[in-house]
Amino acid sequence: MRVQNIIKVLLYLSVLHSSTSCAYNSLNIKEVTYHNARVESEFVPYLQEFEKYWGCPVSIKMKFEDLSRYKKSWVGVCYGFKSIDAFKSISIDLAYWKESNLPEKEELIFHELGHCVLDREHDEKQIPGGGFLSWESRPKSIMYPYTLFYDDYTFNRAEYLKELFYKKCK
Repeated sequence: MRVQNIIKVLLYLSVLHSSTSCAYNSLNIKEVTYHNARVESEFVPYLQEFEKYWGCPVSIKMKFEDLSRYKKSWVGVCYGFKSIDAFKSISIDLAYWKESNLPEKEELIFHELGHCVLDREHDEKQIPGGGFLSWESRPKSIMYPYTLFYDDYTFNRAEYLKELFYKKCK
């Protein structure tokens, strides 16, 4: 009887492990080196797009992480010290990433790179009457402390990028 229970537990654990690891691998994610930093391959196109607007290469460690253990509303975080680039890194919540579309992913990555690379703080300013519906307000910046509504970002992307990259790299 004991041996059967042990076998059941081992079988359960192996199924659990394979189902959790498959969720991660189903995105075909692998870690690569990008400008001497280890990043998940999923992030490379967003780093390239960011570099195109900023004008300099970006070298920062980026990985997926379960951020729900910190705060339920966190979907990305920039770790490190404002003036010490070598210690900076970005983590993105894998569950949020899997559910997001391309503009939502770009906005999230650019927001976190805004913290880690551009040294930008959160900006809670709103533009009255600037929302998708004419009577709604919308955030002034990608650096708003919460993710933007899909329509706000996609319809105002050029304006958000101009505001984010008001300073080019040196």
